[in-house]
Amino acid sequence: MRLLSWEGNTVKIAPEIMGIQSFRQIWDEDKDKNKSNAITVFSLIYFMYDPRSSYHLEDDEDTRLAIVKRDIGVPDNWTPDRNYEKACEVFRRSCETTATITVGKNRQLMQKMQKYIDEVTIGDKNIKTVASIVLDLNDLAVKISNTERTIFNDLDRDDSDKEAKLSLGDRGLEKIF
Repeated sequence: MRLLSWEGNTVKIAPEIMGIQSFRQIWDEDKDKNKSNAITVFSLIYFMYDPRSSYHLEDDEDTRLAIVKRDIGVPDNWTPDRNYEKACEVFRRSCETTATITVGKNRQLMQKMQKYIDEVTIGDKNIKTVASIVLDLNDLAVKISNTERTIFNDLDRDDSDKEAKLSLGDRGLEKIF
């Protein structure tokens, strides 16, 4: 189920989202007739946690939050509340797959390798180790990029698949077992 997506120049909200308490409270607390505050918060959540968002590439969440807030025009005085935090957790979980978790772990490993290269003093004794790490780092970066491309394609394919849009009742119980 894709709770939030980006189409054209706005966030698209799945009808199911109103059945999730934290999202519903964000929506209900916005007294603006156009629900512009709720839509901004939903956009923020999308950009922060959807694997297809280019902001998702920033691994540090505090930095990512500051950048997304700035770029989409969230007021400086806005601070995350409990409903936002809960909605983020629900959305994050809805986007997780084995592949996205693995890519995230590989990114963490890659960051550690990059940090080691930045901090190491290269000498005769460790030149082979450093060279090996650099080669491994490049190989890992290519593999992560290819895996992310596959994930994005799979997610987009799921969005266009009519079977994925049917409810459990529409599909019937025999399709599950």
